[in-house]
Amino acid sequence: MINNKLMLEHIDYLIRIKSTGRPCNFAKKIGVSERQLYRILDCLKELGCPIVYDRYAHAYKYEVEGNFKMCFQKKHNSPNSDTIMDKKNLNNTKGGFCENNLHTDGWWQYCNLNLLRGI
Repeated sequence: MINNKLMLEHIDYLIRIKSTGRPCNFAKKIGVSERQLYRILDCLKELGCPIVYDRYAHAYKYEVEGNFKMCFQKKHNSPNSDTIMDKKNLNNTKGGFCENNLHTDGWWQYCNLNLLRGI
């Protein structure tokens, strides 16, 4: 599980600095097969990561500036429990706007946080 988290962080880093290269090179950099790379990228896209391949730069990139974060959000026992945190509270916690939430019993969230620079 920890290795998967580290791999996702490494993938995110390589995408953000536009250093993935072609798919075969990207797969080698993260230690998986090219087929596994495509599966991982498809999964990240399903979670809302705006990953695209730039044919001119021969590298993957995010369509919008941001980064991938995996975080846990404690469930609030309030009448408005569908809203985890509003935009104002997220900014006050040096977070960002969570674009994609996966609500499970533990309320795991895969978040695209843009305001983590101050942490």
